[in-house]
Amino acid sequence: MISLFAKGSSGKPGSRLRNAAVALLAASFTVFACGCGIDLPSQLPVSSNAPAAPVESASLSGFVLNEAVSVNSRSHNDAVYGSADWAEFKNVSSTALDISGWRIGDKPAMRPCLTFPEGTVLEPGELLTVLCVSEPNEGDFAAPFGISRTGDRIYVSDKAERLVTFDVPALTMDISWARADDGSYGYCASPTFGQENSAVYPTLDEAAAGAGTADALRISELMPGKEG
Repeated sequence: MISLFAKGSSGKPGSRLRNAAVALLAASFTVFACGCGIDLPSQLPVSSNAPAAPVESASLSGFVLNEAVSVNSRSHNDAVYGSADWAEFKNVSSTALDISGWRIGDKPAMRPCLTFPEGTVLEPGELLTVLCVSEPNEGDFAAPFGISRTGDRIYVSDKAERLVTFDVPALTMDISWARADDGSYGYCASPTFGQENSAVYPTLDEAAAGAGTADALRISELMPGKEG
């Protein structure tokens, strides 16, 4: 009999002896099994102590990124955080979606992250807008990270630890990354915090031109006319 706990000269378990013993036992069992007519799998399972990889999902039950702004000056002004970055999500499914316990972060490890509180339910078509600030006040409904203007990735995980990612490309001042009615994404010249998205352009340049046109149409000053 060969002991699987045979030790080498150092007093520690000898890996070479263990491997040889395992190989010998496996060969002996194979000969015995073949003689008895037992069907063997082509490859025996190999155990591993490596942690399981995060399970990525293409979608989380109709939960999608609807709009995001990484360079904000006028799309939304919060009483506490001012012109913070923000990300808006939408339930595009036909049923209510309970997202209690779901988490949102800017790293797959979800540290740090915002956890949606118990009772957070999105009805079909409902929007949920989250401020993204580096250091939110404790207890505030705000994600503890900013969105980089050079492009970033937002991670969302549900209670089952299924992970989905939403990429936000590089953006300029008051241009958002927005979802169109057909489910595609593009650039919006007029971000709509907490509301359905307006026109979505395929390129950043087109959106910037659209924003310039909108600015040109704004009345910046009124001059009184002459009396008489």
